[in-house]
Amino acid sequence: MPKPLIMFISKLVNKNFDFSMKIIYINLDLK
Repeated sequence: MPKPLIMFISKLVNKNFDFSMKIIYINLDLK
């Protein structure tokens, strides 16, 4: 795997992770 692709994928994963964590925190706040 070329390095740029790895960086791209890890950035995507990090963005998705941040997004899902925000959703989880919002859900916890609403309860």
